[in-house]
Amino acid sequence: MRPLALATCNALPAWEIDDRYLHAVLSARGLQFERPVWSDPMVDWSRFAAILIRTTWDYHLHLPEFLRWAARVSTVTTMWNPLPIVEWNSHKRYLFDLAERGVPVMPTMLIPAGTPITPDLLHAWCCSLDHTGGCAVLKPCVGATAREILPFRHSGLDHDGGDATLFADLSTACAHARGLLASEDLLLQPWCSTVIDEGEYSILFIDGRFAHGVRKVPKVGDYRVQDDFGARDEPWEPDREARTLAQTAVDSVPIDLMYARVDLLRRPSAAGRTGGLCVGELELIEPSLFLRHAPKTADRLVDALMARLA
Repeated sequence: MRPLALATCNALPAWEIDDRYLHAVLSARGLQFERPVWSDPMVDWSRFAAILIRTTWDYHLHLPEFLRWAARVSTVTTMWNPLPIVEWNSHKRYLFDLAERGVPVMPTMLIPAGTPITPDLLHAWCCSLDHTGGCAVLKPCVGATAREILPFRHSGLDHDGGDATLFADLSTACAHARGLLASEDLLLQPWCSTVIDEGEYSILFIDGRFAHGVRKVPKVGDYRVQDDFGARDEPWEPDREARTLAQTAVDSVPIDLMYARVDLLRRPSAAGRTGGLCVGELELIEPSLFLRHAPKTADRLVDALMARLA
């Protein structure tokens, strides 16, 4: 069989070890694989039996080029997840599609690029969201690794959770949004105070079926749950509520998925009450699979890959 391509990026962080479990399973089964950089113009993608998008973690910085690459290589070999999923999942407007399909998602407002914005208007938009508690979050619609995410206070209400230094004021947030809106779309969401101590939950799926769960908790004084910023993660066994919610999100996608990661947050609630879980992200392009916490998931991924190739 021709080798497999595990597409990656140029500057992979040194702490990335999860895919080593995948590499070990492929090697143990006698399957040849390479790790070509997606943006390398010298790669002949047609010589691979299939492309598994794995650690292309700079794609959000070069989205037009990445989508052109995905479209091009899809004409010469098979790619997972497939091109329609990559195109759909690369912009966070997909959250509105999930909501229309009945998936509970974080309350979200889309601010299109070029939208004029003032502090008063930003404050009004925040007040239109559910239970912001005086704080909200701006984030790019195309992004990863907490790029340009900004928590901020939009009213005189006390913020709910976290070090006060984490929050910009309304004027700073408006200036931040104005700069980004010059070239890209933004999302506005309520501040999720439980991310500070409860963290964010991730549920992993292979071939549409539950594989394992992980809890990610930021370091003290931070809100970011990525390894890049010193966050910790640990195995987590989701309860029925969490598994059902995550499965609903995966099942709502009408295209066959090789792998998926559903990130869940505790929804903000009024009067200091704890809300239920909701979907923060549905990661279908190049999610970290946290295989170090569940090495058997690597076997399941290879089983799914080989079944499709057969």
